Amino acid sequence: MSVKILKILLTLPSLLIITACSSKQEIKYVDKPYRVNIPVKCVVPDANCSFNRETDTEVISSLLECIIDMKRNEEVCK
Repeated sequence: MSVKILKILLTLPSLLIITACSSKQEIKYVDKPYRVNIPVKCVVPDANCSFNRETDTEVISSLLECIIDMKRNEEVCK
């Protein structure tokens, strides 16, 4: 009697393990397009600055013009 009970108790877990491992898993592939933003390096245009002026006042004013041009060129990348 005890042998039959032990036999049933040992076969029951093994059957459960075999049936659980043999179940077929279904894999579904979903193809949905999604947007990916790729960062692009911004190139700031060069400001052509020439300081070949005769007086100091003209050199300083050309320096200010150059700074203003550089700031405008930086706005291209914003």
